[in-house]
Amino acid sequence: MLCSNCEPVSPWARAAANDNTSGSALASVPPEVQQMGFCWGAFVLRFFWSSAMNYPMGGAPWLLGKHGHAIAWQYRRFASLEQFRATMDAWDKAGWGVGVTVLGALLVAMIWNMVKTGQ
Repeated sequence: MLCSNCEPVSPWARAAANDNTSGSALASVPPEVQQMGFCWGAFVLRFFWSSAMNYPMGGAPWLLGKHGHAIAWQYRRFASLEQFRATMDAWDKAGWGVGVTVLGALLVAMIWNMVKTGQ
């Protein structure tokens, strides 16, 4: 689909032009948001993520991971779906980065402990 300037317009931009219900806990979540998959930022960094998304602190990690994108849409106001997607992509990358770093450090500590104790 082309806009008036003959530039391609993404489905995210079309949806943002139609209606932006972000920040309204009672509003329905757009299908584009529901299809985003697991929210790694909410799963790994749940206390930081909850604070940034204006969501009550805590929550079960698996539930936040599964429903994190919808929760973020409902509890924080975004200018557009494009901004929402960019924000969630950044949180997902941060979640992956911290998760991999922590797991790697734990693995190194376990190996170090095994070598040190002679097992």
